[in-house]
Amino acid sequence: MKQFKTLLALVLALMLTLSVASVAFAANDGSIKITPPDGTQADSKNTYTLYKVFAAETDGSAYSYHLSGSHTDVPTGFVKDDAGNVYFAEIVTSAGEGTFDVMVGGEKKTLKNKTALAATDIDAIAAYVTDDDIIDTKVVTGMNPAEFTGLAYGYYYVATTTGTLVVIDSTQPAVEVNDKNEVPPLTKKITDANDVQQDDPSTELDEAGKRAIAQVGTNVEYTLTVTKKPGAENYEVHDTMGTGLKYNKDVAITVGGTAVAAANYTKTETDSSLVVLFNNTYMAGLDDDTVITLVYTALVTEDALHTVPAKNTAWLEYGHNPGDNKTPVQETETYNATFSVTKKDGKDAPLAGAGFVLKDKTTGKYYQYIAATADPATPETIAWVDSIDNATEYTSQAADGKLNGSFTGLPNGTYVLIEKTVPTGYNKAADFEFTVQGQNYTTTNLLQETTVINNQGAELPSTGGIGTTIFYIAGIVMVLGAAAIVIARRKAEQE
Repeated sequence: MKQFKTLLALVLALMLTLSVASVAFAANDGSIKITPPDGTQADSKNTYTLYKVFAAETDGSAYSYHLSGSHTDVPTGFVKDDAGNVYFAEIVTSAGEGTFDVMVGGEKKTLKNKTALAATDIDAIAAYVTDDDIIDTKVVTGMNPAEFTGLAYGYYYVATTTGTLVVIDSTQPAVEVNDKNEVPPLTKKITDANDVQQDDPSTELDEAGKRAIAQVGTNVEYTLTVTKKPGAENYEVHDTMGTGLKYNKDVAITVGGTAVAAANYTKTETDSSLVVLFNNTYMAGLDDDTVITLVYTALVTEDALHTVPAKNTAWLEYGHNPGDNKTPVQETETYNATFSVTKKDGKDAPLAGAGFVLKDKTTGKYYQYIAATADPATPETIAWVDSIDNATEYTSQAADGKLNGSFTGLPNGTYVLIEKTVPTGYNKAADFEFTVQGQNYTTTNLLQETTVINNQGAELPSTGGIGTTIFYIAGIVMVLGAAAIVIARRKAEQE
């Protein structure tokens, strides 16, 4: 418990549960009800520990404080007179408005009450109380309140694992207060994703910057921010990569554009996760609402992510007990597109032997698929090459006319499908152009296909066949004509 208390930097609630309204309240009728911070997650746990700092007496209109338990002195910032009364006051050198005299250590001292607790006063109280001063401990989940009842009147200190500063100045016996802690804001976006909302809300994440279309083998960059809040304790950033992403172990951490020294945090990195734990002393030295920025990248390692995107999730754990409190999870999604081709002849029958390549219309380069190897250093990727001879060519199959591969892992852009190998006896099909639209995460856009028709070529006439026939016919006609002339002459001579 001592370790629990000393680790709290600015975690407390000072409570005065005294009756000033009526002597009808019983001495043990006091109660304190604390509602956790707004935005606390349903599965979060907050522990509130109640310490009694001073005892109190009241007649319904006036009250006095005294030492409690085994204490013989008061915290720094408080004064105890020789009669055992405790004041939140300072000793002044001269009398004036609001001053009063008491005996302290056998000498008359002039005191002036203080009205507000400073951070140093809170630290002094936290150091003053011990395990013997604990009255009760409550563990609550989500937004359920912590309720302490049956309390004797007194001055109470509440330590909470949220790492917050909560000051309660009510003097009523029944005190209700909201834990003033703010859940530390965390944002996570794909850098320059520039996604926009679509017509179908069911396909949308809550805000822009959460989705992107990225080519297999390229990196997606993420920007994560954490905002420091009062009482920051054990701020630990988590990011888990889902299937289809490989973390590059390249996080850069800055505040206001200046790199945060590595001594101020501890990071744990794997191919699939990033964890950054900030030192409490470093966080305590930052101004409240300071924004810490983390930028890092992940490699897109898998294609065909048109229906189940590659996801990564990020959250912040905070407070005294690791894992008890965390921010809402931030999720991003990465997609890529696939283009499939079916080849048929003019009679709608599968046609085998046609080979296709893909060209990027903007760059004029050709698609080349590079399969992964057993070596993790060479994952699946896509390259764009200058020569069509080096392009990946997929060929149609006899069974159904489908190609023996699809053009997968595509980013947004405009592409041209080219028939490189034409089946014997068929005419080359016209080039086919299609577009993968950016900011469109529908299956219609990310899973495209087409059917390409090849028609048989018409048989062209032979260049010499009909000319030879004409010569034959003309020769026969000439022979027959000559024979007829000879016969006619002979008949004429005989007559």
